[in-house]
Amino acid sequence: MQRGGEWAHLWRIVGQYANISVFDVESNARLHEILSNLPLFAYMRIEVTALTGHPSAI
Repeated sequence: MQRGGEWAHLWRIVGQYANISVFDVESNARLHEILSNLPLFAYMRIEVTALTGHPSAI
């Protein structure tokens, strides 16, 4: 998924057993499919925030 572009970014949060991921998917359904198929999904606390480009970004 990373090489294909759907999992655009993945960062570890320092000092925590946690990460921040940025997905670039076509729909909410596709995001749900990806997340619900992760091996540790049943044990994860997931927060989803929709993002869009900022008008001042280069």
